[in-house]
Amino acid sequence: MNLNPLQRDIMRAVLAGHQLIAIQAGWASGKTTGLALALGAVNEMRGGLRQWWVMDTYPRAKSVSIPACRDWLKPQGWAQSEQGLSWSAPNGGELHLKNYYSSGGEDGERLEGANITAAVVDECQSLPPSVLRRLTGRVGRQGGHPPLLILAGLPTHGAWWVRAAKDHPRGCVIKATSWANRENLPPEWYENARQTLSAAQYEAMIENRPMPPEGQVFSMFVPDEWPSGNLLTDWSPAGRDCYVAADFGVRRPAAALIAACPDRELDVIVDDIQPDEVSVFEYADQVAARVKHHGLNVARVVGDPAGNQRSAANPQLATQAQLFVRRLGEQLGVRLPPMMHTTEPDRRSITSGVTTLGQLFATADGSRRLCVWRPTWERRAPASARTVASCVQGYSYPERGGDEPKKDGTHDHLMDALRYWAVNMRWVRRVERRPGDSAVSWARDLEGVGDVGTFER
Repeated sequence: MNLNPLQRDIMRAVLAGHQLIAIQAGWASGKTTGLALALGAVNEMRGGLRQWWVMDTYPRAKSVSIPACRDWLKPQGWAQSEQGLSWSAPNGGELHLKNYYSSGGEDGERLEGANITAAVVDECQSLPPSVLRRLTGRVGRQGGHPPLLILAGLPTHGAWWVRAAKDHPRGCVIKATSWANRENLPPEWYENARQTLSAAQYEAMIENRPMPPEGQVFSMFVPDEWPSGNLLTDWSPAGRDCYVAADFGVRRPAAALIAACPDRELDVIVDDIQPDEVSVFEYADQVAARVKHHGLNVARVVGDPAGNQRSAANPQLATQAQLFVRRLGEQLGVRLPPMMHTTEPDRRSITSGVTTLGQLFATADGSRRLCVWRPTWERRAPASARTVASCVQGYSYPERGGDEPKKDGTHDHLMDALRYWAVNMRWVRRVERRPGDSAVSWARDLEGVGDVGTFER
């Protein structure tokens, strides 16, 4: 097969004997294929020992790692176990797929136990640096070979795995953009990315140029008329289906009513509800009143998993989310389904929500798919009141720097609610291109690969 530049760099690093290899690569660059090929090469070099392939979650291992093993290791004679998470090579080598996050136990507990000769860790942007500490004691304790760790992830400012490799005496860093895989991707793939992603996300995930966040979080939001801006005037919410995006802040809950506008391929923030010091029942009553006022039909409530947490003192009690949804349905005279929320670590992170919401406000080519109804944006309120306008424009990063916006208790609750809606209802999942695929879809369903390689150290 013809390796792309990123894959060649990975193989060169393995053959050169580097012990800690960090890969930072953009979407669709061929990273996953390169990792599978590296595992096969290590097996041949070291005479059939035990290796691990670690992902963040089991669904990711199932949808990314297993297909890659079938595509690239099975033709070399590797056989898959009945359970599906282990592979054996003709020379006796073993590959075990592991997920770091556990739904029924302690995170990282699956990284305990057997000694191994090498390990690949993918999706490092969704994993804590402690994964490196957990693996250091396991890797290199089989067969007398030096330890080998390959850490891979998407472009992230200040990536911890890149720093670790730079500090390691036998480490190296491989960086790649999505253009590394241009020979295997149709030209429209890159244009679709530009039309779908925000400018900042395109720079980070396609061109591998993640920038440190600073100042206003949603600086791409333009308070002008759509389509050049994010305000919609000639439009009515009456009779439309909507989502209730809810944050259950203890003192300051916040909700947004978001209606679909399919004729313009838009979602519209119709209204916000941000009371102070109210019970969950009063909160639901206020939301119901605004829904009725606009003549909307609630399709679903979307929120934070924390709203579904039960009381430790009395786990039999209904959760805030259950009480809220039940009361809202009673006030509207409908039976609503349970609150929708995600437990996937990559969706739950604040940075993922901010990125997703930002690309809805504006993509790299200037398309805007999330607007605010102008009467709501321009609604008169006391200077101290929390409104959609004040929250969007006041949501900012700490002056001291950092990757996550400030939690100031004023602007963040409504933006949290919007983040929950975005990652649940408008998440863009990356789809790995495999042999025989004709193209890569970006429509609500994108998933991960690398760029023209820059091989450091």
